Amino acid sequence: MAKKNYLSHSEQELWDYINEKEIIDSELITLIFPEYSMSKRNKLLSQLTKKNLIQRAKRGLYFNPKTLSNYYALALRIHPGYIALTSALKLHGLIEYEDFTIYIFTQKYRSKVYLKNYEFIYTPHQEFAGYEALNGIQCSTVEKTIIDCLHKPRIVSLTLLIHAIRDETIDWDALLFYSNNSPSACQKLGQILQRFKPETPTRILEELKKNVRTSIKLSTETTKYDSTWKVQFNEAYYGA
Repeated sequence: MAKKNYLSHSEQELWDYINEKEIIDSELITLIFPEYSMSKRNKLLSQLTKKNLIQRAKRGLYFNPKTLSNYYALALRIHPGYIALTSALKLHGLIEYEDFTIYIFTQKYRSKVYLKNYEFIYTPHQEFAGYEALNGIQCSTVEKTIIDCLHKPRIVSLTLLIHAIRDETIDWDALLFYSNNSPSACQKLGQILQRFKPETPTRILEELKKNVRTSIKLSTETTKYDSTWKVQFNEAYYGA
């Protein structure tokens, strides 16, 4: 027979307040029970955790696994930053699959956090910019996401990126700005845009070409060479 978790009077009183909430923190508990000492509030939260009603994300921060619908919000509550890479593509509606690995760019913080079926990867990012509030979640803009993805080929394949952006409306000047004169990013971006986004303005392609320097390889097995962008690539690598 399954063991039942009976709640004490104080536990039940607290649970009645928070059972429909997604994220619970110490400040909320203080507002509910200002007369309780910090140790008593922490003990109540600990008891509800032991009884599997809530889960601990970090000290002073908890969540209800049955009601939590937005793990992106929880990730940013654990540590501030902005949602990036494939996770940003997902938030912008550019990919469809469920993103169980959530990438967060931070200013200095680096860590991996595992909660339920999710992995939160916090990575310091030199270019900590180019993000916006998207449905209340700090997330890199479409244009910044594209550039960030080009710098992380082991995380985001060109195939995935091409499918994500080929029908997306793009702020061309913002995209050019975030390319930040990075030769490799400009080469990859230029080739992708020229091949898969025919509506790309000529002036954007010309600006990207100014940053083309030496040849780069996009795959270990190269079958073609694009002399315009000095890119060695395998046609099958794109898969688009």
